[in-house]
Amino acid sequence: MLQTFTPFIDENRLLSINFFELLYDQNQTTYSIYKLKKELAISSYKMHHLLEEVEDISKTILQIKMTHSNGLLSCTLINSTSVHQAISYEARNSINFQIFCHAFLTLKINLMNPLHKI
Repeated sequence: MLQTFTPFIDENRLLSINFFELLYDQNQTTYSIYKLKKELAISSYKMHHLLEEVEDISKTILQIKMTHSNGLLSCTLINSTSVHQAISYEARNSINFQIFCHAFLTLKINLMNPLHKI
């Protein structure tokens, strides 16, 4: 993901994006949850919540089958399209991004209004 967009994405949403990018980079169908947790440098508690979130995103948005049990995560191969869809979904639902868009669009409309009256 482009580093210039990271300030516009919430921390938890950025974590799930990093998760999908990590799965894409490793290009496997089975992953050790312990290794993923180490790679992302997060606690077991955060990993549990992250797995619930990404499983939900995988089913509803990406149409990817993802399950975890006994310390292993199994899923279909993740391609670049899936990663881009995950980034788009997380960015659109990020509060920081929504605030930025609202502030930018409001400023643009306010600047354009006096020009239209001339």
